[in-house]
Amino acid sequence: MNRTTLRVAPAAIFVFLMQLLYAASSSEISQSEGYDYIRLAGYLIAGLMAVLVCLKSSITLLQIIKICFIGLLMGLTALNSAGRELVLLALYWLVSKDADQNQLIVSFEYAAITALFCNTILALTGVYHVFDDNNNLTIGFLNPNFLGLFVFDIVALVDLQNNKSKKLYGMAVIAAILCWKYINCRAAALAIVILVVLSLMRGILEGNKLFLLGVKYSYVILSGLSIALGKIGVSNAILMTIDKVLSGRIIAWNVYFQNRPITLLGTLFYARDFYPLDNAYLWLLFRYGVIVFVIYAVANYLVSKKAIEQKTYNMQIVILTLAFYSLMEFSPMSVFNHIGLALLTAKPTNASVQRKIK
Repeated sequence: MNRTTLRVAPAAIFVFLMQLLYAASSSEISQSEGYDYIRLAGYLIAGLMAVLVCLKSSITLLQIIKICFIGLLMGLTALNSAGRELVLLALYWLVSKDADQNQLIVSFEYAAITALFCNTILALTGVYHVFDDNNNLTIGFLNPNFLGLFVFDIVALVDLQNNKSKKLYGMAVIAAILCWKYINCRAAALAIVILVVLSLMRGILEGNKLFLLGVKYSYVILSGLSIALGKIGVSNAILMTIDKVLSGRIIAWNVYFQNRPITLLGTLFYARDFYPLDNAYLWLLFRYGVIVFVIYAVANYLVSKKAIEQKTYNMQIVILTLAFYSLMEFSPMSVFNHIGLALLTAKPTNASVQRKIK
Protein backbone atom coordinates (compact mmCIF):
# COMPACT_ATOMS: atom_id res chain seq x y z
CA MET A 1 0.00 0.00 0.00
CA ASN A 2 1.34 3.39 -0.94
CA ARG A 3 1.50 6.01 1.75
CA THR A 4 2.19 9.70 1.13
CA THR A 5 3.73 11.77 3.89
CA LEU A 6 4.40 15.50 3.89
CA ARG A 7 7.87 16.40 5.10
CA VAL A 8 8.16 19.91 6.47
CA ALA A 9 11.54 21.12 7.69
CA PRO A 10 11.90 22.75 11.14
CA ALA A 11 13.11 25.93 9.41
CA ALA A 12 9.80 26.14 7.51
CA ILE A 13 7.81 25.71 10.74
CA PHE A 14 9.99 28.36 12.40
CA VAL A 15 9.25 30.83 9.61
CA PHE A 16 5.53 30.04 9.70
CA LEU A 17 5.32 30.61 13.47
CA MET A 18 7.42 33.78 13.45
CA GLN A 19 5.28 35.25 10.67
CA LEU A 20 2.11 34.44 12.63
CA LEU A 21 3.59 36.10 15.73
CA TYR A 22 4.32 39.17 13.62
CA ALA A 23 0.73 39.17 12.37
CA ALA A 24 -0.53 38.87 15.95
CA SER A 25 1.59 41.84 17.05
CA SER A 26 0.03 43.84 14.20
CA SER A 27 -3.53 42.86 15.15
CA GLU A 28 -6.01 43.68 17.91
CA ILE A 29 -5.13 40.45 19.69
CA SER A 30 -1.91 42.19 20.80
CA GLN A 31 -4.09 44.40 23.02
CA SER A 32 -5.81 41.48 24.77
CA GLU A 33 -4.95 40.14 28.23
CA GLY A 34 -3.87 36.72 27.01
CA TYR A 35 -1.51 38.01 24.33
CA ASP A 36 1.62 37.60 26.47
CA TYR A 37 0.86 33.89 26.88
CA ILE A 38 0.35 33.52 23.13
CA ARG A 39 3.70 35.24 22.48
CA LEU A 40 5.46 33.07 25.04
CA ALA A 41 4.08 29.84 23.58
CA GLY A 42 4.85 30.98 20.04
CA TYR A 43 8.42 31.96 20.78
CA LEU A 44 9.06 28.74 22.70
CA ILE A 45 7.87 26.56 19.83
CA ALA A 46 9.66 28.69 17.23
CA GLY A 47 12.81 28.53 19.37
CA LEU A 48 12.51 24.74 19.52
CA MET A 49 12.26 24.59 15.73
CA ALA A 50 15.35 26.80 15.47
CA VAL A 51 17.25 24.44 17.78
CA LEU A 52 16.15 21.42 15.75
CA VAL A 53 17.67 23.05 12.67
CA CYS A 54 21.08 22.85 14.36
CA LEU A 55 20.75 19.27 15.62
CA LYS A 56 22.10 16.41 13.54
CA SER A 57 23.09 12.85 14.36
CA SER A 58 25.77 14.08 16.74
CA ILE A 59 26.15 17.32 18.66
CA THR A 60 29.35 19.28 18.06
CA LEU A 61 30.76 22.29 19.86
CA LEU A 62 29.75 24.50 16.93
CA GLN A 63 26.16 23.27 17.18
CA ILE A 64 26.10 23.99 20.92
CA ILE A 65 27.35 27.53 20.24
CA LYS A 66 24.68 27.99 17.56
CA ILE A 67 21.96 26.78 19.94
CA CYS A 68 23.09 29.21 22.66
CA PHE A 69 23.25 32.04 20.13
CA ILE A 70 19.76 31.21 18.88
CA GLY A 71 18.49 31.24 22.48
CA LEU A 72 20.00 34.70 22.98
CA LEU A 73 18.50 36.02 19.74
CA MET A 74 15.06 34.58 20.54
CA GLY A 75 15.18 36.21 23.96
CA LEU A 76 16.11 39.62 22.51
CA THR A 77 13.34 39.29 19.93
CA ALA A 78 10.73 38.41 22.55
CA LEU A 79 11.80 41.40 24.67
CA ASN A 80 11.16 43.81 21.78
CA SER A 81 14.62 45.30 22.22
CA ALA A 82 15.59 48.48 20.42
CA GLY A 83 17.80 46.48 18.04
CA ARG A 84 15.07 43.95 17.26
CA GLU A 85 15.22 44.28 13.47
CA LEU A 86 18.94 43.51 13.35
CA VAL A 87 18.46 40.61 15.77
CA LEU A 88 15.66 39.18 13.62
CA LEU A 89 17.79 39.47 10.51
CA ALA A 90 20.57 37.43 12.13
CA LEU A 91 18.05 34.91 13.48
CA TYR A 92 16.40 34.28 10.11
CA TRP A 93 19.76 33.94 8.36
CA LEU A 94 20.99 31.46 10.95
CA VAL A 95 17.87 29.28 10.91
CA SER A 96 17.33 29.47 7.12
CA LYS A 97 20.92 28.56 6.22
CA ASP A 98 20.87 25.83 3.54
CA ALA A 99 17.12 25.31 4.05
CA ASP A 100 14.80 24.65 1.09
CA GLN A 101 14.13 28.16 -0.27
CA ASN A 102 10.90 27.22 -2.02
CA GLN A 103 9.50 25.54 1.07
CA LEU A 104 10.24 28.67 3.09
CA ILE A 105 8.42 30.79 0.48
CA VAL A 106 5.39 28.51 0.92
CA SER A 107 5.66 29.00 4.70
CA PHE A 108 5.63 32.79 4.26
CA GLU A 109 2.61 32.54 1.96
CA TYR A 110 0.61 30.18 4.19
CA ALA A 111 1.34 32.33 7.25
CA ALA A 112 0.11 35.51 5.51
CA ILE A 113 -3.03 33.76 4.24
CA THR A 114 -3.70 32.20 7.65
CA ALA A 115 -3.32 35.56 9.39
CA LEU A 116 -5.62 37.29 6.91
CA PHE A 117 -8.19 34.47 7.14
CA CYS A 118 -8.20 34.41 10.97
CA ASN A 119 -8.50 38.19 11.22
CA THR A 120 -11.36 38.20 8.72
CA ILE A 121 -13.28 35.51 10.64
CA LEU A 122 -12.72 37.27 13.98
CA ALA A 123 -13.80 40.60 12.46
CA LEU A 124 -16.95 39.16 10.89
CA THR A 125 -17.92 37.48 14.17
CA GLY A 126 -17.56 40.75 16.06
CA VAL A 127 -14.40 39.93 18.02
CA TYR A 128 -12.32 42.40 16.01
CA HIS A 129 -13.30 45.68 14.38
CA VAL A 130 -14.01 45.58 10.64
CA PHE A 131 -13.31 49.31 10.15
CA ASP A 132 -11.24 51.86 12.05
CA ASP A 133 -12.44 55.25 13.31
CA ASN A 134 -11.89 56.77 9.85
CA ASN A 135 -14.01 54.08 8.18
CA ASN A 136 -10.96 52.40 6.61
CA LEU A 137 -11.09 48.63 6.26
CA THR A 138 -8.79 47.02 8.84
CA ILE A 139 -10.43 43.63 9.73
CA GLY A 140 -8.67 43.49 13.06
CA PHE A 141 -5.28 44.92 12.10
CA LEU A 142 -4.11 47.88 14.17
CA ASN A 143 -4.08 50.22 11.16
CA PRO A 144 -4.78 50.11 7.40
CA ASN A 145 -1.07 50.03 6.51
CA PHE A 146 -0.61 46.65 8.20
CA LEU A 147 -3.55 45.17 6.30
CA GLY A 148 -2.27 46.65 3.03
CA LEU A 149 1.15 45.16 3.70
CA PHE A 150 -0.27 41.67 4.23
CA VAL A 151 -2.34 41.94 1.04
CA PHE A 152 0.78 42.98 -0.88
CA ASP A 153 2.79 40.15 0.69
CA ILE A 154 0.31 37.54 -0.52
CA VAL A 155 0.36 38.93 -4.07
CA ALA A 156 4.18 39.04 -4.07
CA LEU A 157 4.52 35.50 -2.68
CA VAL A 158 2.11 34.11 -5.28
CA ASP A 159 4.08 35.98 -7.95
CA LEU A 160 7.31 34.38 -6.72
CA GLN A 161 5.93 30.96 -7.57
CA ASN A 162 4.34 31.83 -10.90
CA ASN A 163 4.23 35.30 -12.48
CA LYS A 164 2.78 34.18 -15.82
CA SER A 165 -0.65 33.18 -14.54
CA LYS A 166 -3.69 35.19 -15.64
CA LYS A 167 -5.22 34.43 -12.25
CA LEU A 168 -2.32 36.31 -10.63
CA TYR A 169 -3.05 39.45 -12.63
CA GLY A 170 -6.75 39.26 -11.78
CA MET A 171 -5.99 38.78 -8.09
CA ALA A 172 -3.45 41.63 -8.19
CA VAL A 173 -5.96 44.05 -9.76
CA ILE A 174 -8.57 43.20 -7.12
CA ALA A 175 -5.95 43.56 -4.36
CA ALA A 176 -4.82 46.96 -5.68
CA ILE A 177 -8.40 48.26 -5.84
CA LEU A 178 -9.06 46.91 -2.34
CA CYS A 179 -5.94 48.65 -0.97
CA TRP A 180 -6.63 51.95 -2.75
CA LYS A 181 -10.38 52.34 -2.27
CA TYR A 182 -11.33 50.43 0.87
CA ILE A 183 -8.22 49.96 3.00
CA ASN A 184 -6.92 53.42 2.09
CA CYS A 185 -3.36 52.15 1.84
CA ARG A 186 -2.16 53.76 -1.36
CA ALA A 187 1.44 52.68 -0.82
CA ALA A 188 0.43 49.01 -0.97
CA ALA A 189 -1.78 49.65 -4.01
CA LEU A 190 1.05 51.39 -5.86
CA ALA A 191 3.48 48.60 -4.92
CA ILE A 192 1.08 45.99 -6.33
CA VAL A 193 0.74 48.00 -9.55
CA ILE A 194 4.54 48.24 -9.87
CA LEU A 195 4.83 44.47 -9.34
CA VAL A 196 2.21 43.71 -12.01
CA VAL A 197 3.81 46.11 -14.52
CA LEU A 198 7.22 44.51 -13.97
CA SER A 199 5.65 41.06 -14.37
CA LEU A 200 4.06 42.05 -17.69
CA MET A 201 7.38 43.50 -18.90
CA ARG A 202 9.28 40.26 -18.34
CA GLY A 203 10.01 39.80 -22.05
CA ILE A 204 11.67 43.23 -22.19
CA LEU A 205 13.42 43.41 -18.83
CA GLU A 206 14.59 39.86 -18.14
CA GLY A 207 18.34 39.75 -18.59
CA ASN A 208 18.54 43.44 -19.50
CA LYS A 209 21.82 44.81 -18.11
CA LEU A 210 20.40 48.21 -17.15
CA PHE A 211 17.48 46.57 -15.35
CA LEU A 212 19.81 44.22 -13.47
CA LEU A 213 21.97 47.16 -12.39
CA GLY A 214 18.84 48.88 -11.10
CA VAL A 215 17.89 45.79 -9.09
CA LYS A 216 21.42 45.34 -7.71
CA TYR A 217 21.82 48.96 -6.60
CA SER A 218 18.17 49.80 -5.82
CA TYR A 219 18.91 50.25 -2.10
CA VAL A 220 21.76 52.68 -2.78
CA ILE A 221 19.80 54.67 -5.38
CA LEU A 222 16.54 54.95 -3.46
CA SER A 223 18.15 55.55 -0.06
CA GLY A 224 20.21 58.32 -1.66
CA LEU A 225 17.04 59.80 -3.15
CA SER A 226 15.34 59.62 0.27
CA ILE A 227 18.21 61.41 1.98
CA ALA A 228 18.33 64.10 -0.71
CA LEU A 229 14.57 64.76 -0.56
CA GLY A 230 14.61 64.68 3.23
CA LYS A 231 17.36 67.26 3.41
CA ILE A 232 15.91 69.56 0.75
CA GLY A 233 12.30 69.32 1.89
CA VAL A 234 9.47 70.92 -0.07
CA SER A 235 11.44 73.80 -1.57
CA ASN A 236 9.75 74.25 -4.96
CA ALA A 237 6.55 73.57 -6.88
CA ILE A 238 7.77 70.26 -8.32
CA LEU A 239 8.66 68.92 -4.87
CA MET A 240 5.32 70.17 -3.54
CA THR A 241 3.53 68.12 -6.21
CA ILE A 242 5.62 65.03 -5.41
CA ASP A 243 4.93 65.56 -1.71
CA LYS A 244 1.17 65.62 -2.37
CA VAL A 245 1.42 62.35 -4.28
CA LEU A 246 3.35 60.88 -1.34
CA SER A 247 0.73 62.20 1.14
CA GLY A 248 3.07 64.68 2.84
CA ARG A 249 5.91 62.24 3.37
CA ILE A 250 8.70 64.57 2.18
CA ILE A 251 7.68 67.14 4.81
CA ALA A 252 7.81 64.39 7.47
CA TRP A 253 11.27 63.31 6.28
CA ASN A 254 12.48 66.90 6.45
CA VAL A 255 11.20 67.23 10.02
CA TYR A 256 13.36 64.26 10.98
CA PHE A 257 16.46 65.82 9.44
CA GLN A 258 15.79 69.06 11.30
CA ASN A 259 15.13 67.45 14.70
CA ARG A 260 16.97 64.12 14.85
CA PRO A 261 20.72 63.46 14.78
CA ILE A 262 22.27 60.79 12.58
CA THR A 263 24.60 58.63 14.70
CA LEU A 264 26.59 55.44 14.25
CA LEU A 265 24.34 53.32 16.48
CA GLY A 266 21.10 55.31 16.50
CA THR A 267 18.93 54.10 19.39
CA LEU A 268 20.05 50.51 18.91
CA PHE A 269 20.78 49.79 22.56
CA TYR A 270 18.25 51.92 24.41
CA ALA A 271 14.60 52.90 24.18
CA ARG A 272 13.53 56.40 23.27
CA ASP A 273 10.41 58.08 21.95
CA PHE A 274 10.64 57.42 18.22
CA TYR A 275 7.52 57.76 16.10
CA PRO A 276 7.42 55.71 12.89
CA LEU A 277 8.76 57.30 9.72
CA ASP A 278 7.14 56.41 6.39
CA ASN A 279 10.42 55.60 4.69
CA ALA A 280 12.37 52.43 5.45
CA TYR A 281 15.75 53.86 4.44
CA LEU A 282 15.50 56.92 6.68
CA TRP A 283 13.95 54.85 9.45
CA LEU A 284 16.99 52.56 9.45
CA LEU A 285 19.35 55.53 9.30
CA PHE A 286 17.80 57.48 12.18
CA ARG A 287 16.41 54.66 14.32
CA TYR A 288 19.27 52.15 14.03
CA GLY A 289 22.19 54.31 12.94
CA VAL A 290 24.75 54.41 10.15
CA ILE A 291 26.26 50.98 10.90
CA VAL A 292 22.94 49.11 10.60
CA PHE A 293 22.02 51.26 7.59
CA VAL A 294 25.21 50.07 5.85
CA ILE A 295 24.61 46.45 6.94
CA TYR A 296 21.20 46.56 5.25
CA ALA A 297 22.78 48.11 2.15
CA VAL A 298 25.25 45.22 1.91
CA ALA A 299 22.51 42.67 2.64
CA ASN A 300 20.26 44.09 -0.07
CA TYR A 301 23.16 44.03 -2.53
CA LEU A 302 23.85 40.36 -1.72
CA VAL A 303 20.17 39.47 -2.00
CA SER A 304 19.93 41.15 -5.42
CA LYS A 305 23.19 39.58 -6.55
CA LYS A 306 21.91 36.14 -5.55
CA ALA A 307 18.65 36.62 -7.48
CA ILE A 308 20.58 37.80 -10.57
CA GLU A 309 23.05 34.90 -10.44
CA GLN A 310 20.20 32.40 -10.11
CA LYS A 311 18.37 34.14 -12.98
CA THR A 312 15.13 34.23 -10.99
CA TYR A 313 13.21 37.11 -12.56
CA ASN A 314 10.32 36.62 -10.12
CA MET A 315 12.58 37.33 -7.15
CA GLN A 316 14.27 40.23 -8.94
CA ILE A 317 11.01 42.11 -9.48
CA VAL A 318 9.81 41.42 -5.94
CA ILE A 319 13.08 42.85 -4.58
CA LEU A 320 12.78 45.92 -6.81
CA THR A 321 9.12 46.44 -5.87
CA LEU A 322 9.94 46.19 -2.17
CA ALA A 323 12.68 48.78 -2.71
CA PHE A 324 10.10 51.23 -4.12
CA TYR A 325 7.57 50.28 -1.43
CA SER A 326 10.23 51.15 1.16
CA LEU A 327 10.15 54.75 -0.09
CA MET A 328 6.62 55.04 1.28
CA GLU A 329 6.59 52.80 4.38
CA PHE A 330 9.12 51.57 6.94
CA SER A 331 7.87 47.95 7.23
CA PRO A 332 8.79 46.58 3.75
CA MET A 333 12.48 46.49 4.70
CA SER A 334 11.71 44.32 7.75
CA VAL A 335 12.74 40.66 7.53
CA PHE A 336 9.07 39.81 8.16
CA ASN A 337 8.10 41.43 4.86
CA HIS A 338 11.25 41.43 2.72
CA ILE A 339 11.28 37.84 1.49
CA GLY A 340 14.64 38.35 -0.21
CA LEU A 341 16.39 39.41 2.99
CA ALA A 342 14.79 36.56 4.94
CA LEU A 343 15.99 33.94 2.44
CA LEU A 344 19.51 35.24 1.83
CA THR A 345 21.15 32.11 3.28
CA ALA A 346 18.52 29.62 2.03
CA LYS A 347 19.31 27.12 -0.71
CA PRO A 348 17.23 27.15 -3.92
CA THR A 349 15.70 23.81 -4.90
CA ASN A 350 13.24 22.65 -7.50
CA ALA A 351 10.57 21.31 -5.17
CA SER A 352 8.90 23.49 -2.57
CA VAL A 353 7.38 20.51 -0.79
CA GLN A 354 9.06 17.12 -0.69
CA ARG A 355 6.79 14.07 -0.79
CA LYS A 356 8.00 10.65 0.14
CA ILE A 357 6.06 7.60 -1.12
CA LYS A 358 6.49 4.37 0.67
